[in-house]
Amino acid sequence: MQLTDWIPALTTTGLLSLALWLSRALITARLTRSVQHEFDKKLEQLKSEFRAAEKTLEASLAQRSAELESLRTGALSGITQRRALLDKRRLEAIDQLWGTWIANQSARSLAMTMSVMKLENLAEQVTKDDRVREFIRVSGGGFDPSKLNYVTANLARPYVSDMAWALFSAMQAITGYYVAHWVALSHGIDSRKMVANEAVQKLILAVAPEYKDYLEANGLSASYHLLERFDTLLLAELKRMATDSQQDKESVEQAAQILEHARSLNEKVQPAAAG
Repeated sequence: MQLTDWIPALTTTGLLSLALWLSRALITARLTRSVQHEFDKKLEQLKSEFRAAEKTLEASLAQRSAELESLRTGALSGITQRRALLDKRRLEAIDQLWGTWIANQSARSLAMTMSVMKLENLAEQVTKDDRVREFIRVSGGGFDPSKLNYVTANLARPYVSDMAWALFSAMQAITGYYVAHWVALSHGIDSRKMVANEAVQKLILAVAPEYKDYLEANGLSASYHLLERFDTLLLAELKRMATDSQQDKESVEQAAQILEHARSLNEKVQPAAAG
């Protein structure tokens, strides 16, 4: 077979190969463009969804931030309001405590009068001599124990300092001690079972330990002057409370001791008075 016989066949084969290559290249290009188009379309859709989600998240965060700010502002406002109400109630409690003490000054005056008397001697004589009983009655200056009222002070207790309440309780215990003796003696009752000089002295020293030597030198008759000291201490504590609600550890501990001695004095007097 001669070369001239192969030329048409080679030409045809070449042309077919070229056509196939061109066709394949065209298909590949079209597929590539189609895939790229779909990819770009999906990418743009994802970008759009992301932007929408981002805006939604930003709006949600802004709303949460506004809610948190509202809660914080409301909480701070509530704290401020409660603090203002508590300060107001504390000032009212100061007025209640001091007002109760002033309203019951007749008991303090009677206590000061009775503190200079020898209670044991009077208790022994009162059952034998009507003149002694009359003297006791007159020394009260028209005192009426039924008019004593400490309810308002009890309402103030949760809002006053430990020391303020301790000082008030100490004065109430001491005046109550002498009032109990006066009531008993003015009715001709021997009150020697109620005598608790040691308990009174311990209570006074718990409040004003600096008067130890003075008490030892002058006896309980010195309580006449020390009751005035109680007034000064209570008033100073109430003034301090009006500007500062904080309490130091030493003051709280001393207040606890004062209350314990006041309770002890009351326990010694009340059963004896009932008996």
